[in-house]
Amino acid sequence: MNYAKENIQKAIYTDIIGGNQNLVSGSISVANVTYSSDGENYNVDSYYPQASILENGVNGFTVNLGDISNTIIVDYSTKATDGGLSQQYENRGELTGENIEKQVVEVHTPNNGGNGNASMKLSISGEKTWIDENNARGLRPSFISIELYRNGEKVDSRDVTAKENWKYSFTDLDKYDESGKLYDYDVKEVPVSNYTSQQEGYNFINTIIPVKEETPEKPDQSITTPSSSSQVMSVSSSSMESEPSEELPKMGDSPRDFFKVLGILLLISGGLGMIYIRRKSKI
Repeated sequence: MNYAKENIQKAIYTDIIGGNQNLVSGSISVANVTYSSDGENYNVDSYYPQASILENGVNGFTVNLGDISNTIIVDYSTKATDGGLSQQYENRGELTGENIEKQVVEVHTPNNGGNGNASMKLSISGEKTWIDENNARGLRPSFISIELYRNGEKVDSRDVTAKENWKYSFTDLDKYDESGKLYDYDVKEVPVSNYTSQQEGYNFINTIIPVKEETPEKPDQSITTPSSSSQVMSVSSSSMESEPSEELPKMGDSPRDFFKVLGILLLISGGLGMIYIRRKSKI
């Protein structure tokens, strides 16, 4: 639906199952798709969550699409209740929105016995985005590996390189198993060294892990406690320096001291004179 890719606000799709058939519970799949240039094949861009799908018993279902602007594929399975005797099996689809007129489309299976088991295929594609400053550190690998899983089991893989612009695709995939139940497909990327990976739908974004800058160690600034012996020596030295030294009195400290010194000198000189006179008289 919405092959013209018109903007539709609050779109709701309702499907009513025709007679002689019942809806197979859990078989409904709703996807945003992009058609190829030939208008026949398409790639699935993303799926609507199951929470947006409301089954109305075996007679039909409703899908809350929200605001849409792209092409949507609705796919499901029914089971014939008349043993496949009918020439055709019909259903009625109705698309409504706030800004469009109600559109009703009636669909029937091909007139080939009415078993409704026409083969359905799909494709899954995606791309890789690198966030590493154009491989500035030269750590980008030459290829990555994308693995395809169906119902949780790995069924295929692709090696993706720069030659394909880091794009990949899985084509011609079966949509249903033999019992008519819808396959659940998923893709995973094999982890890439030196990068973190983020998955958005079928696309992957790899961001290079930044280099941790090493912080230089700071020199030891702790104060060394001196030993007990050096402390004693320091105290002794300090004590010695602090003791007052005995100094001779300086001349002129006071008049009294001056006369004492003068008297002593006179006595000494007088004594020397008397000794000299005595020695001379003896001669």
